[in-house]
Amino acid sequence: MTSKEQLHANVLHWVEVLEGNHQPENTDETALEYVLEGILDVEYTVAGSGQVLGASYLMAFGGPTVRIDTRHNTVIGTWGHDTYSVSYTDNIGLQSLEEDFASVVGLNVS
Repeated sequence: MTSKEQLHANVLHWVEVLEGNHQPENTDETALEYVLEGILDVEYTVAGSGQVLGASYLMAFGGPTVRIDTRHNTVIGTWGHDTYSVSYTDNIGLQSLEEDFASVVGLNVS
């Protein structure tokens, strides 16, 4: 598999997970729990008004770098000079993480 094919495969994997089309190997685990276990880093985007606009979840780095961008509902992968992005529909409740973050720190979710 070429690096470009691997990049596409990684991005499409996370799109399938977010859209609820991937069954985790651990059948007791929900898709949201699977995502939570895979998050390596998170950056929240907060407006000056205090509204949480979205988050960027780092899911892979070192070969292909893959981020889930909830502000734009896109999974973005980069590897070298190649970039690949695919829009997704959040069918697993990833947005609830932003709501939890906002409530803990006293912000609003857009």
